[in-house]
Amino acid sequence: LTSQMPNTKPVVTVADQKVGLNEWRKVPDLIRYSDADGDQVTKYEVRDTSGVNNWWLGSGGGFIDASKGYELESWQLDTLWIQGDAGSSTQTLQVRAYDGRDWSDWDSFTLTTKAPNRKPVVTVSDQTLNQNGFKKASDFITYKDADEDAASKYKLWDSEGGQNWWLANVGQNGSGTGKYLDASAGYEISASDYARLYLRADSKNLTSSLFIQPHDGEVWGDWQSFKLNTLPNQ
Repeated sequence: LTSQMPNTKPVVTVADQKVGLNEWRKVPDLIRYSDADGDQVTKYEVRDTSGVNNWWLGSGGGFIDASKGYELESWQLDTLWIQGDAGSSTQTLQVRAYDGRDWSDWDSFTLTTKAPNRKPVVTVSDQTLNQNGFKKASDFITYKDADEDAASKYKLWDSEGGQNWWLANVGQNGSGTGKYLDASAGYEISASDYARLYLRADSKNLTSSLFIQPHDGEVWGDWQSFKLNTLPNQ
């Protein structure tokens, strides 16, 4: 009798994918196959847990219904693609491989389709404060993003080179401890620190031009300018 050595299951992995609307990705460029016994893959099975047709097989006539799984021979992998959806979405796709004796475990990966990113916007109005007065930035600066992306950071600029931006220490406000920010050449501040950002007026009558720019994690929005008018204390 000829005994057969125990077989080790193959392993297949695909990293999560982020694509644009209707963007194509060739699966052979994404998939990683390994087998501890050195066995070659003989076939694959793909699955779309959402039931949406994101798998496209050239040798299979186009889009394939993989809602219940779809098997293909190893040579067909060269003609297998995935395509992003026509609108923003997140799908879970799966793949497994067969080495001639055993199937690998299913490997799940996320296909995220996202529309082109739109720039965030801040709106701000001119401010008037008494000498050495202060005002919290979030009380007069409004952030908006059409894609609902949260702000990740801001860039500040003081065109006169003065120090009107104040970062309060944790638990403090504009009149407590903190530090002036030198924004004469631009100054980046994280979204978390933004909650402690204040505008502080000058110690004399003056009109300054200040600027702020938002970032949504992908792109910068446009600069927005506003005037800070410092009036004498009454």
